[in-house]
Amino acid sequence: MIYLDNAATTCIIEENASFAAKNAKDFFNPSAAYAQEARNQIENARKTLAEYLGASADEIYFTSCATEANNWAIFSGATKKQKLKAVTSAGEHASVYESFTELSRRGIQTVISPLLSDTRVNADKLIENASCDCGFISLIHVSNETGAINDIGAIFSEIKKRNPNVILHSDGVQAFGKISTQVGGLGADLYVVSGHKIGAPKGIGALYIKKGVQIRPLLFGGEQENKLRAGTENVGGITAFAAAIEAYSRRYRETNFTSLRESFLQILYQADGINLNGSLDNSVCSIFSVSVRGVKAEILQRVLAEKDGVIIGLGSACSKAKRGNRVLEAAGKTKLEAEESIRISFGADTNLEFAKQAAQLIAQRIGALRQNCH
Repeated sequence: MIYLDNAATTCIIEENASFAAKNAKDFFNPSAAYAQEARNQIENARKTLAEYLGASADEIYFTSCATEANNWAIFSGATKKQKLKAVTSAGEHASVYESFTELSRRGIQTVISPLLSDTRVNADKLIENASCDCGFISLIHVSNETGAINDIGAIFSEIKKRNPNVILHSDGVQAFGKISTQVGGLGADLYVVSGHKIGAPKGIGALYIKKGVQIRPLLFGGEQENKLRAGTENVGGITAFAAAIEAYSRRYRETNFTSLRESFLQILYQADGINLNGSLDNSVCSIFSVSVRGVKAEILQRVLAEKDGVIIGLGSACSKAKRGNRVLEAAGKTKLEAEESIRISFGADTNLEFAKQAAQLIAQRIGALRQNCH
């Protein structure tokens, strides 16, 4: 199998799987008075994550996933002052975009800022929308659809100059472990990361809450996470998350994704009718999207998986039930182009040989599928 859907999830880093297994056996509830070792492991993991984000340990709150963390940030931060509007972009992950849809249902004024053709936010429009009547802004750091990088450091800095009291939130799931996510330089008040995107198990995420930013709990019923996030802690997931951070980011830095992407596309373009969605500039090299003229992406994905053992993505796995692609269409693609689009996402263990082999198989399948259509 050649796995090229790492933006959806990553393989658990082998040396870190033992952390989850070990802590599954250590079954004590970490909130119990006799479970000091489990609590120590949680706090050590918190320090590790904080160090990687350039934050203090008491600014890190563990959650069950990034979707929970995004929901927590939005439904607490955006509802603090209900008369103020909440602003986001059309390029957000579903966990943010659908949360804004729900905010609107609850009577909060929401604004969706448009995208540029490369799927980055139109920064001028976003900043314009961040006027004094805006209380909350959410902007994705790296697009999960195309890998496009929003310069949230520059954008958030300009917004704060105009509106010092606004709360700034960013979904950093696809950025974490790939590019700098030092929250001080980003200017984020709230920042979200996920474990299973960097080689940790599913079921663990985290929310950075800048010191001094007051948000309410999303979950009630316990005093875990400094009384802000109720629920028994996932000790195995938390410790595996911390262990994965250094290993994944080191492997990611050691992989020449620029060369992988260039080699892959050079072979794939031989199929003709392949168009890049977005741009190779201002993006992470490990995630990109192309449209395949005349071939439905769903069919191509299924055939590659069943016949060739090549796994590719169609975009966000959280939106797989919906036809088309909301983000690509917001960036100017037609519905047909969106339905013909595939997402390729390399992981820290992707090598050049596999990338070339996969590109060749994909190009061959595209040719065969087009021939069958005629």
